[in-house]
Amino acid sequence: MWHTIYIVYCRMMKIFSIPGTRYPALFFMAVVMLFMMVGKNVVYGANRYSVTTGNWNSVNTWAATSGGTPGVSFPVAGDVVYIESGDVITVTANAGCTSVTFTGTGATLTVNATFSLTVSGSVTLNSNAGASYSNSIAGAGTLGCASVALGTNVTPTSDRTTTLTTSIANMNISGNLALYSNDNGNSQNNAIFSFSTGTITVAGSLTSVNEDAAQTVCTFNMATGSQNGQLVLNGATPFSLGAGTNTITLAGTATHVHYNHAGNQSVYPVAYRHLT
Repeated sequence: MWHTIYIVYCRMMKIFSIPGTRYPALFFMAVVMLFMMVGKNVVYGANRYSVTTGNWNSVNTWAATSGGTPGVSFPVAGDVVYIESGDVITVTANAGCTSVTFTGTGATLTVNATFSLTVSGSVTLNSNAGASYSNSIAGAGTLGCASVALGTNVTPTSDRTTTLTTSIANMNISGNLALYSNDNGNSQNNAIFSFSTGTITVAGSLTSVNEDAAQTVCTFNMATGSQNGQLVLNGATPFSLGAGTNTITLAGTATHVHYNHAGNQSVYPVAYRHLT
């Protein structure tokens, strides 16, 4: 930073210097103070990795690196969060971050009643080339995010799945809910979204990518668990599904799908239990 200040000083002196006066010194001091004030207000996001089961707002839950030593500050708005295998992370106060990535399997993100977790970017579930991953989002609170990405680009070495099970009271997605299924010849890793209970609102589209239209399958299933979820579709194009097999099951025993765009919407041609 000081090197930058010096360069600015030297260049500006050629413009503003008045020989025989002290104005150059005063100008330099002003530049220094400006950089100090700007630098003081710059906030740099941190990486936070869960290292154990615990509360979101506990320093003992988080490390600065995967498998690192706990004790760093807990995630706040602007931070990048990674939830590792087997950890159950519970939000017990309003919280925020830039993104949440489930890096392994067997993890749960729970948001307690009356509280909200606000994710300015994506909630992502990573896929694995040689293992099936299954994670959950639960609780009586609210999760808000820009998008949900279920499945990432890998090269499967055997038939596997990447599964997200949701039972959180409210999930508000301001963009897309995206499913991604991978193919590698005779091996596939298929994305499965299991929606048990609660309300999911999608402002964008439910999208899918099947790398092999003949072999991979993307699944969105409301006929699982409690089977009483409510799906609210606010986007002009509620479903934007790629080629291949897309298994969309919306008719659970007490499910409700609400097409809620102000203009025209195309209703997906599948069975419904309750449709508005």
